[in-house]
Amino acid sequence: MYEEMSDRELFELFREGHQEPFEFVYERYKPRLYVYVRNLLPYLPPDEIGDIIQETFLKAIEKANSFKKKHAFSTWIYTIARNKAFDRWRKSKRKIPDPPHGPETPEEKIIAMEERDNVLNLLQKLPDDYREVVLLRAEGFSYREISKVLFIPERVAITRVHRGLKKLKEMKKNDGR
Repeated sequence: MYEEMSDRELFELFREGHQEPFEFVYERYKPRLYVYVRNLLPYLPPDEIGDIIQETFLKAIEKANSFKKKHAFSTWIYTIARNKAFDRWRKSKRKIPDPPHGPETPEEKIIAMEERDNVLNLLQKLPDDYREVVLLRAEGFSYREISKVLFIPERVAITRVHRGLKKLKEMKKNDGR
Protein backbone atom coordinates (compact mmCIF):
# COMPACT_ATOMS: atom_id res chain seq x y z
CA MET A 1 0.00 0.00 0.00
CA TYR A 2 2.69 2.53 1.02
CA GLU A 3 5.07 1.53 -1.79
CA GLU A 4 2.91 3.47 -4.26
CA MET A 5 2.85 6.65 -2.16
CA SER A 6 5.27 9.56 -2.40
CA ASP A 7 7.44 10.54 0.54
CA ARG A 8 5.40 13.70 0.93
CA GLU A 9 2.12 11.74 1.10
CA LEU A 10 3.58 9.31 3.63
CA PHE A 11 4.87 12.11 5.81
CA GLU A 12 1.49 13.85 5.67
CA LEU A 13 -0.16 10.66 6.94
CA PHE A 14 2.39 10.57 9.75
CA ARG A 15 1.60 14.18 10.64
CA GLU A 16 -2.05 13.17 10.84
CA GLY A 17 -1.16 10.61 13.51
CA HIS A 18 -0.44 7.39 11.61
CA GLN A 19 2.79 5.65 12.69
CA GLU A 20 3.27 3.09 9.89
CA PRO A 21 3.91 5.61 7.08
CA PHE A 22 6.82 7.10 9.03
CA GLU A 23 8.32 3.65 9.56
CA PHE A 24 8.10 3.12 5.80
CA VAL A 25 9.84 6.45 5.11
CA TYR A 26 12.48 5.56 7.71
CA GLU A 27 13.25 2.26 5.99
CA ARG A 28 13.31 4.00 2.61
CA TYR A 29 15.78 6.70 3.66
CA LYS A 30 17.92 5.07 6.33
CA PRO A 31 20.36 3.35 3.90
CA ARG A 32 20.67 6.40 1.64
CA LEU A 33 21.28 8.77 4.55
CA TYR A 34 23.80 6.34 6.03
CA VAL A 35 25.86 6.39 2.81
CA TYR A 36 25.57 10.18 2.59
CA VAL A 37 26.76 10.74 6.18
CA ARG A 38 29.48 8.10 5.84
CA ASN A 39 30.81 9.97 2.81
CA LEU A 40 30.64 13.31 4.60
CA LEU A 41 32.42 11.97 7.70
CA PRO A 42 34.27 8.80 6.66
CA TYR A 43 36.38 8.69 9.83
CA LEU A 44 33.35 8.06 12.05
CA PRO A 45 32.75 4.50 13.19
CA PRO A 46 29.53 2.89 11.91
CA ASP A 47 27.76 3.14 15.28
CA GLU A 48 28.27 6.92 15.38
CA ILE A 49 26.96 7.24 11.83
CA GLY A 50 23.95 5.22 12.94
CA ASP A 51 23.50 7.64 15.84
CA ILE A 52 23.46 10.57 13.43
CA ILE A 53 20.80 8.85 11.33
CA GLN A 54 18.70 8.23 14.46
CA GLU A 55 19.11 11.87 15.50
CA THR A 56 18.07 12.92 11.99
CA PHE A 57 14.80 11.02 12.20
CA LEU A 58 14.14 12.15 15.77
CA LYS A 59 14.58 15.75 14.60
CA ALA A 60 12.23 15.05 11.68
CA ILE A 61 9.60 13.80 14.13
CA GLU A 62 10.18 16.77 16.42
CA LYS A 63 9.96 19.26 13.54
CA ALA A 64 7.26 17.45 11.53
CA ASN A 65 5.04 20.51 11.52
CA SER A 66 7.80 22.65 10.00
CA PHE A 67 7.90 20.50 6.86
CA LYS A 68 6.45 22.51 3.99
CA LYS A 69 4.32 20.58 1.52
CA LYS A 70 5.74 22.55 -1.40
CA HIS A 71 9.27 21.20 -0.75
CA ALA A 72 10.58 17.73 -1.53
CA PHE A 73 10.79 15.50 1.53
CA SER A 74 14.21 14.25 0.40
CA THR A 75 15.61 17.79 0.43
CA TRP A 76 14.27 18.37 3.92
CA ILE A 77 15.55 15.10 5.43
CA TYR A 78 18.99 15.40 3.79
CA THR A 79 19.29 18.94 5.16
CA ILE A 80 18.58 17.65 8.65
CA ALA A 81 21.12 14.82 8.19
CA ARG A 82 23.73 17.28 6.91
CA ASN A 83 23.19 19.56 9.89
CA LYS A 84 23.39 16.67 12.34
CA ALA A 85 26.58 15.37 10.68
CA PHE A 86 28.25 18.76 10.89
CA ASP A 87 27.11 19.19 14.49
CA ARG A 88 28.91 15.93 15.25
CA TRP A 89 31.97 17.02 13.27
CA ARG A 90 32.16 20.34 15.13
CA LYS A 91 31.93 18.54 18.46
CA SER A 92 34.55 15.92 17.63
CA LYS A 93 37.03 18.03 15.63
CA ARG A 94 38.85 14.83 14.76
CA LYS A 95 41.39 14.48 12.02
CA ILE A 96 40.47 12.19 9.17
CA PRO A 97 42.59 9.02 9.37
CA ASP A 98 43.51 6.85 6.44
CA PRO A 99 40.65 4.53 5.49
CA PRO A 100 40.87 1.11 7.13
CA HIS A 101 41.93 -1.85 5.04
CA GLY A 102 40.25 -5.18 5.69
CA PRO A 103 41.84 -8.61 5.58
CA GLU A 104 43.04 -9.98 2.25
CA THR A 105 40.32 -11.23 -0.07
CA PRO A 106 40.27 -12.60 -3.60
CA GLU A 107 41.98 -10.42 -6.20
CA GLU A 108 38.74 -8.94 -7.59
CA LYS A 109 37.65 -7.76 -4.16
CA ILE A 110 41.05 -6.25 -3.47
CA ILE A 111 40.98 -4.32 -6.72
CA ALA A 112 37.42 -3.14 -6.05
CA MET A 113 38.30 -2.12 -2.50
CA GLU A 114 41.41 -0.27 -3.67
CA GLU A 115 39.42 1.59 -6.31
CA ARG A 116 36.71 2.49 -3.78
CA ASP A 117 39.32 3.63 -1.26
CA ASN A 118 41.06 5.64 -3.97
CA VAL A 119 37.84 7.42 -4.92
CA LEU A 120 36.97 8.06 -1.26
CA ASN A 121 40.48 9.41 -0.62
CA LEU A 122 40.22 11.68 -3.64
CA LEU A 123 36.78 12.85 -2.50
CA GLN A 124 38.23 13.73 0.90
CA LYS A 125 40.91 15.83 -0.79
CA LEU A 126 38.31 17.91 -2.62
CA PRO A 127 37.48 21.24 -1.00
CA ASP A 128 34.36 20.94 1.18
CA ASP A 129 32.23 23.04 -1.18
CA TYR A 130 32.94 20.69 -4.07
CA ARG A 131 32.85 17.42 -2.12
CA GLU A 132 29.41 18.05 -0.73
CA VAL A 133 27.77 18.92 -4.05
CA VAL A 134 29.43 15.96 -5.79
CA LEU A 135 28.16 13.61 -3.06
CA LEU A 136 24.63 14.98 -3.31
CA ARG A 137 24.69 14.76 -7.10
CA ALA A 138 25.90 11.15 -6.82
CA GLU A 139 22.90 10.51 -4.56
CA GLY A 140 20.67 11.57 -7.44
CA PHE A 141 19.78 15.08 -6.32
CA SER A 142 18.90 17.66 -8.96
CA TYR A 143 20.76 20.96 -9.01
CA ARG A 144 17.68 22.65 -7.60
CA GLU A 145 17.52 20.16 -4.71
CA ILE A 146 21.24 20.60 -4.02
CA SER A 147 20.76 24.36 -3.90
CA LYS A 148 17.97 23.96 -1.35
CA VAL A 149 19.90 21.52 0.86
CA LEU A 150 22.98 23.75 0.92
CA PHE A 151 21.18 27.12 0.84
CA ILE A 152 23.03 28.28 -2.28
CA PRO A 153 21.77 29.56 -5.63
CA GLU A 154 21.07 26.86 -8.22
CA ARG A 155 23.67 28.34 -10.58
CA VAL A 156 26.31 28.01 -7.84
CA ALA A 157 25.32 24.35 -7.34
CA ILE A 158 25.75 23.66 -11.07
CA THR A 159 29.14 25.38 -11.13
CA ARG A 160 30.39 23.59 -8.02
CA VAL A 161 29.33 20.17 -9.31
CA HIS A 162 31.03 20.82 -12.64
CA ARG A 163 34.22 22.12 -11.01
CA GLY A 164 34.21 19.39 -8.38
CA LEU A 165 33.92 16.61 -10.97
CA LYS A 166 36.59 18.25 -13.12
CA LYS A 167 38.93 18.51 -10.13
CA LEU A 168 38.19 14.90 -9.16
CA LYS A 169 39.05 13.71 -12.68
CA GLU A 170 42.29 15.72 -12.64
CA MET A 171 43.21 14.31 -9.23
CA LYS A 172 42.48 10.78 -10.39
CA LYS A 173 44.56 11.30 -13.53
CA ASN A 174 47.48 12.71 -11.51
CA ASP A 175 47.12 9.98 -8.91
CA GLY A 176 47.56 7.32 -11.61
CA ARG A 177 50.99 8.57 -12.65
